[in-house]
Amino acid sequence: KALIKKLPSNIADLEYNVADHLAGPLQDKERYPDGWADVFLDFRQWQLVGENHIGIVEYQKRYGGKAGMSANIVLPSISIGRVGDRNSGRRGLPLITQEVIVSNPEDARRIARLHVKKQPNFTPLFYNSIISTTDNPEWQQ
Repeated sequence: KALIKKLPSNIADLEYNVADHLAGPLQDKERYPDGWADVFLDFRQWQLVGENHIGIVEYQKRYGGKAGMSANIVLPSISIGRVGDRNSGRRGLPLITQEVIVSNPEDARRIARLHVKKQPNFTPLFYNSIISTTDNPEWQQ
């Protein structure tokens, strides 16, 4: 946990932090008194056994309120992008960030129509391929 806390963060000084406005374990200070690091390590247990989807459902049931499994939730994440040319640059340093899991059908339709940019978590492995592009204009071509 101490190592995680030393990573650079892109959420530390946000003017608008989505985790303050959407459901999810990051708002549960009683269960996760150390905040981001505690939630990350809790969710990491699901990731290590390839059951991210089950962990997400558990969080949606616990924190999604009336929306349940249609609730959009926020989870902690560590992103590793590329430095330099996105097709051949070296891996960047890990960065503390957040991931919004969009499960509300109307929100998902609206976002998919307006914003096709992918999450950069695949770029270290797949560079700028069809599965991992973070370049909207290139994707739209």
